[in-house]
Amino acid sequence: MYIEGEKHLSVDVDASLPEEHLPYSIALAIQDTVEEAVREPRPRCPLHGHALAPSGTLRGAVWECPDDGKLWWCRMGQYQQALSSD
Repeated sequence: MYIEGEKHLSVDVDASLPEEHLPYSIALAIQDTVEEAVREPRPRCPLHGHALAPSGTLRGAVWECPDDGKLWWCRMGQYQQALSSD
């Protein structure tokens, strides 16, 4: 991953992980690097201002409020609140 033209992250993926765990592992590594580079939470929880937490659920790979994922969540790659019925 490159930020402002400089290499900041190479993600090593554990090949023994089930495929459904890969988005979570990659998202967490990228989120940590981006937050360190920009010095603020990304993606930011629109309700509280802290960082959203990556999660793998039956809904797929999502970002969710770490206080309560039922309050606010969205699919990775989107930054709009998803409906709880999705």
